[in-house]
Amino acid sequence: EERKGHEMATIEIKKPVFEPLIVEVHGTSPLLQSNPAGFTGTGLAPVERDPWQEYVGSLYWLSERPKNVTEDDIKAGRFGHPSGAFTKALVGAAYTFARGAKKAQIRGAVLMLDEYVKLHGQPVQFTALARNKKGEGIHTNRARWEEWSCTLQFLFNPEIIRADALANLVDVAGWSIGVGCWRPERGGRFGRFAI
Repeated sequence: EERKGHEMATIEIKKPVFEPLIVEVHGTSPLLQSNPAGFTGTGLAPVERDPWQEYVGSLYWLSERPKNVTEDDIKAGRFGHPSGAFTKALVGAAYTFARGAKKAQIRGAVLMLDEYVKLHGQPVQFTALARNKKGEGIHTNRARWEEWSCTLQFLFNPEIIRADALANLVDVAGWSIGVGCWRPERGGRFGRFAI
């Protein structure tokens, strides 16, 4: 309802035009995976834990996961990593390194097309000492990708970020934030990537 002497403002929103960008990235440090949905035995006493099942459960299976997974199943399997991890890395890098960038602005300007990105490479079982919720030392078993690569497919709004700036942001995110467990954002050295 208009007040006397005031006109209602008209809201004009320009139709956004999104452009595609496809970049190939390769790991510059090994990738450690931990799939919370795939873990069994987390938090149990060491005698109740099954290292092989923890390793198998840490993978993000794109192919159908066999009931009793063998080494041959791992070699023949197709695996991925959540695309949301890469989006989160881009948002974190933009917020940290791009002057004036807002997290919501980057989230609204860049969309990854797939739920998971397919990983190229071969995982191996990696065992490390970690701490459980009680602070006790336990051995964890995760998938480790020594050499890995993937294709990132984006739709982006060129009125907010240019294609070359987005490509640069991918490199900055890969160096400073990373993906997976023990990544740079968390004080680690794993999960770095570059174009």
